[in-house]
Amino acid sequence: IVAALEGMRPIAELMYEDFLTLAIEQIVNQAAKYRYMSGGQVEVPVVIRCSVGAGKGYGGQHSQSLESLFTHIPGLWVVYPATAEDAKGLLKTAVRDNNPVVFFYHKRLLGLKGDVPDEEYTVPFGKADVKKEGSEVTVIATSMMVHYAIKVAAELAGKIMHFHVNVRSISIKDVPSLDDEFAKDHGECSTIEELRERVRRQLEEEAARRADDSTPGPHRGAGRA
Repeated sequence: IVAALEGMRPIAELMYEDFLTLAIEQIVNQAAKYRYMSGGQVEVPVVIRCSVGAGKGYGGQHSQSLESLFTHIPGLWVVYPATAEDAKGLLKTAVRDNNPVVFFYHKRLLGLKGDVPDEEYTVPFGKADVKKEGSEVTVIATSMMVHYAIKVAAELAGKIMHFHVNVRSISIKDVPSLDDEFAKDHGECSTIEELRERVRRQLEEEAARRADDSTPGPHRGAGRA
């Protein structure tokens, strides 16, 4: 934070998202509030990167998905890419932004390969990405869940006549765009993760949520984590 206050643009790598709990005072009560409490006199252009999620057998303290905690903190940008193109473009945007950014990436996507534009580009904050067009239901997913959602959409499209699914990858910080771009499109909405409250008032039915069990992830060999 001090390096950012002195004019640098540091990128801190915390490895696991779980470690953010040890630095939450500096992130939430300092980095996120300096600009507001100084009346805009100082900025904190720092990027904090960390991996998220289970599936690698790393145990309960290294397998959590706590990104929703930080979306409630004014002054923080929170991003969560799903593809290689997202990751590069969002990271460049994060480094150039003058506010603190918490940059989450799912650990099971680290080996994923994908096309990245050769030319200069960035991915803007606050804009949702439509992965698959549809007309019946909007599926809202982030990061790893985007790939699962696209797979399920493809399977359903091959089995059910005239069934279309909107699979959209969004940054956590894109939640404000749901009102304009998502909820008004369809009468049904299904979320993978925790993004339902902002859109429920515009839906014909209650948004459905697909999530894991409310238990810590076990170590490798003790079950799936």
